Amino acid sequence: MSESTRLIKRYYHSIKSVNLRSLVDQVDSISVLLGDLFDADFIAVYFKKQGNDNLIPVGYHNNGNLPSPDIQKIEKEYCTEKDRTAHIVPGLLCLSEAQENSKDLFADENNLNYLYQFPFYKNNDIAVLVLAYWHEYPDYDEKKIKKVIPTVYNLLQNTLNSIDEHKKANDYTIRLSDLIALFEIDISEFRYVELVDKLVHSLKNIIPGGYLIFSTDRTNNCEFTNHVNIDKPHEQFVKKLEIELGSFSKELDEISIQNGIWVEFAGQIETNYNTILVSPICKDSKRKTFLVYVSDQINPLKDNDKQLLSLFSLLSSLILKASLLLETEKKVNKLLKKTSSQMADIETLAALTDLTSGVAHEFNNMIGGIVGRVQLLKLKVEEDDVLQKLDKIEMIAQDGAETVRRIQEFSSGAKYTKTKQFDLASLLRAFADNQEYKWYSDAQVKNVNVITNVEIPTAFITGIYDDILLALNNIVENGVEHAKENSTVLIEITENTNCFVISVHNEGSEINQTELKRIFYPFFTKKETYGAGMGLSIVHGIVTRHGGKISVTSSDADGTTFKIELLKLDAVEDVSDVSRRIKTVRQLKILVVDDDDQIREVLTDMLSIDGYDTVACEDGYKALEAFNVEEFDLVITDLGMPGMSGLELAGEIHAKNPELPIAMITGWGTQLNHDEVALNGIKTVLSKPFHLKDIKAMISELV
Repeated sequence: MSESTRLIKRYYHSIKSVNLRSLVDQVDSISVLLGDLFDADFIAVYFKKQGNDNLIPVGYHNNGNLPSPDIQKIEKEYCTEKDRTAHIVPGLLCLSEAQENSKDLFADENNLNYLYQFPFYKNNDIAVLVLAYWHEYPDYDEKKIKKVIPTVYNLLQNTLNSIDEHKKANDYTIRLSDLIALFEIDISEFRYVELVDKLVHSLKNIIPGGYLIFSTDRTNNCEFTNHVNIDKPHEQFVKKLEIELGSFSKELDEISIQNGIWVEFAGQIETNYNTILVSPICKDSKRKTFLVYVSDQINPLKDNDKQLLSLFSLLSSLILKASLLLETEKKVNKLLKKTSSQMADIETLAALTDLTSGVAHEFNNMIGGIVGRVQLLKLKVEEDDVLQKLDKIEMIAQDGAETVRRIQEFSSGAKYTKTKQFDLASLLRAFADNQEYKWYSDAQVKNVNVITNVEIPTAFITGIYDDILLALNNIVENGVEHAKENSTVLIEITENTNCFVISVHNEGSEINQTELKRIFYPFFTKKETYGAGMGLSIVHGIVTRHGGKISVTSSDADGTTFKIELLKLDAVEDVSDVSRRIKTVRQLKILVVDDDDQIREVLTDMLSIDGYDTVACEDGYKALEAFNVEEFDLVITDLGMPGMSGLELAGEIHAKNPELPIAMITGWGTQLNHDEVALNGIKTVLSKPFHLKDIKAMISELV
C-alpha cells in the first residue's frame, strides 16, 4: 500500500458513514468540476494540510480517454518527496520537449503530451495543486481558473476540517477494520498454539498494552504459556493467577458465560498491576485458553478500547474453536486427507491424459503407415537380404508401437481384459537371477548390492506377466540409479489380508515433496542427459490396470521406498485360449474411411492385393454420401475424424442397415467405451498399427 493510499485511507476510511459520505462525494466532485473547466483528458487534485510536508491526493477525474491509468506513477512523482514546491513550474508544459531525465512517466505511459501545473499558495506554502493533462494542445480560460482555485481551496479546507472532527470515530473504525482483518488468517497454515500467538501479537498493535496467555487441560489445570508486549511477570504472580484461572475454568464448565466478556481480576490477586482483565478466548471441552490484559494504570482503556477487546474475544473464540476442529479433523481423517491428495494427483494426471493420448494417436498413425508400407513391400520383394532389412524395419516400428500402446494404457487407466494367473513369487526369483537386465550392470559399476528377499512360497495374482516384469524392472532400475555408491537396494515381497506387496528400497538422497507429487507423471524426469521420463509413468499405468496401488516415500535419513500392492487371487483356475474361426470369403466391396492419407492408402492397397473392391473416403460425411449411393459388404472406419467421428458414422450406417458389419481401426483402442461401440453396430475394433494378417483375419471373421 502506497503512502498516499494510507493517507487517503486515514481521511476516508469512514466513507460508509452517513455523516461523511456527502463530504467525500463533495471532494470527488471538485476534480470533476476542474476537469470540466480545463476540458482536460485527465485531472488530479492535491491538498496540503498545514504542518504536513506531503501533498495528499484528494481527487482524480478521467474523461474516459485513459483506459486504466496507473495512479501510483503520478503519486510517486508528486506525493513521495517532502518538498515539491521548488519543482512545480506554474503554467503549461509541452512534455514532448522535456529532457530525458525529467520525463513524466505517467504522461509517457498514457500518451499525454501537455501538462498544466496550477499551484495555489497560502502563507507562502503550497496549499492546492491542480494537474491537468491533454493529448492535444489545450484550449482553456486561465482567468476563470484562477478565480475558481481559491474557492476550491476553501471548499477542501472546510471539508477536511469536517473529516478531522470525526477523527475519533474514524480512528475507531480504522482499528476495527484492522481487528477484523486479523480474522482473514488461513487457520490451516497454523497450529492452535501458533494461531493464538499470532492473534495476540497483532492485537497489541491495535490496543496497546501487556497481554498474558494461559491455557488449561481437561482437568482444568492451568498453565502460563506466553507473554506479549510485556516483560515476563514475576513467578509468584503467575502461580497465583494460574490458581485463580483454574477455578474460573471449573466455573465455566458449570455456567454459561457469554463470549466476549472480560472479567476484572485485580481485586482477587495481590499485585502491582492496577488493571487485570481476563477473557476466555476459547472454551473447548478439551482445553481452554485465557487472555489476560494487565496494566499499571487505573482504567487505562477508553470505551472504544473495551469494545474492541470484547469484539476480539468474541471473534477469536470462533476462530480458535474452528482451529481445534480442524486439528481434530486432520487426526481423525488422516486417511481421507491422503485420498484427497491422491485425487489431486488424479486430476493432474487427467490433464496429462489429453496430451499423452493425442501424442500416442499421432504416433500410431505414423507407425501404422510405416508398418503397412513395409508389409506391402515384403509382398513384392524376393531378395533375402532386402527382406531381412524390411523385417528389421518392421520390428523397430512394432517396438515403437508397443511403447505407444503403453502410453495409451497409462492415459486410459482401463483394466486388462485378457489376463492370466501366475505366481508373483516365482517371477521375483527369476527376475533377481537374470543378469541381462541393465540394472545388474549399473549396480556393479556403482558397487550397489541388490538383495532380493522372497520368504513367502507362492503369491498368485491375475494379470499380465510381462507387464508386471516390466514394472518391476523399471522400479529396480530407478532404485539402482538413485542409490548411493557402495549402498544397498532391497527388493522384497510381503503379504497382508488382501494384497501382496512388492517393496523396492534404495539408500539414495531424499526426493522433495514437489517431485514426489510428479514422479509418476509422463515425461517427468530428473535425468540431465538421457531419459524420456516414461519409466515410472508406465509402472503407474500397469499397476493401476491390475487394480493395484503404487506409492512412494522418501526421506534423507531412510532413503526412498516404492511399494506396489496387487490383489491376491482367491482361487487358481485353468484358463484355456479361445480359437479363432476362419472362413473362406468371397470378393467383397468395402468402404474405407480414415482422415489420415497414409493409413487410408495403405489400407486400400492391402485390401486391393486380396482382390477386394474398395471405396476410400477421408471423412464421415463423404462416407455417408457413398453409402447412400452404393451397396457395401463391409465398412472399415477410423475413430477420431474431424466433423463426424467414427462412432457417429457407424451409428448412422447401423441405423439404416443393421445387418452390415462395421469394423473400427483406431489408435485410441484402450480408451474406447465398449458398450458405446456395440450400440453403434461396431463388431470389432483393431488397434493401430495393424498387420496385413490382422486385416485378413478380421474380414474372415466378419463376412
